[in-house]
Amino acid sequence: MKSTKKRWRIKNKKNKLLLTFLFFLYAHIYMETTLKDTQIPEIWETEEDKKLSIDGLRRFYKEFALKNFRHNPYTNKNTGWKIRVSAQGIGEIRKFRKREHIILVRSLDTMLENSIFFETVEDEKNTPGIENISYFDYKCKINGKAYTVRLILKKALGDDVRFFYYYKLTGT
Repeated sequence: MKSTKKRWRIKNKKNKLLLTFLFFLYAHIYMETTLKDTQIPEIWETEEDKKLSIDGLRRFYKEFALKNFRHNPYTNKNTGWKIRVSAQGIGEIRKFRKREHIILVRSLDTMLENSIFFETVEDEKNTPGIENISYFDYKCKINGKAYTVRLILKKALGDDVRFFYYYKLTGT
């Protein structure tokens, strides 16, 4: 039994070149529009922020986070996971030492929803009630400088919700 299926081939070199050109043109246009739609978010220190000391800034953004983010449900677009911000996670703001680190609290909701999943690991400390720890990455600019933010989420035992715990900031 002979196959009646014909293979599509381009026999003419000019047609091959034209097809290759059209493919790369399409790829270029697609990438250009995709990148335009996914610009890196920028956060700037406000004039009010600049007037505050590090301790004052910490206190201000801790209150801001308690008022605006605590117990609000968020869904990460990359994984579909439900995330909540606990008072314990907000309390970690007291550890932030740099102004850029502190003012980033303003974008916590955006980071939780738009960060990209990196990995999930076992809780090596065997914290009671914690099943595992997940890491997410988020790119942003703070005061014009590019950073990568590593968000740390903890998953409670027997629950499908993750809780924001902390984030680390590294320059890129």
